[in-house]
Amino acid sequence: MTNKKILACDLDGTLLNSNGQISINNKTSIKEFITKGNYFIISTGRPLFRVQSIIDDIGCIRNTKNIVMCFNGGLIVDLESNHIIQEIKLTQEELQEILDFSKEVKLDCLVYTKDLIHAFSTIDSRP
Repeated sequence: MTNKKILACDLDGTLLNSNGQISINNKTSIKEFITKGNYFIISTGRPLFRVQSIIDDIGCIRNTKNIVMCFNGGLIVDLESNHIIQEIKLTQEELQEILDFSKEVKLDCLVYTKDLIHAFSTIDSRP
């Protein structure tokens, strides 16, 4: 019986350096880890489209049983099959509540979807 290991890693400030890149040492270590039959999970608050280049940069994780968790767990995808394991969406009512609250406390709001980032300015810019 082989014991498999799982390594989940955040991106910003953890896997990625201050230039937004993965070091050669980290890439090598990830590839060795996966070659041994282990699983590597990217766990991030970013949307999937903002993780694709990182997945491609690592290279070996695309066609193996590895997972990417985006939106802080709101979207979980199996990279081998591109199958969505879990997807949690806000309802229209929940989104409206967030936007109303943002306007009330005078904060701008970013809403992430699979393909876009929507920015809502809730602050009235008139004098």
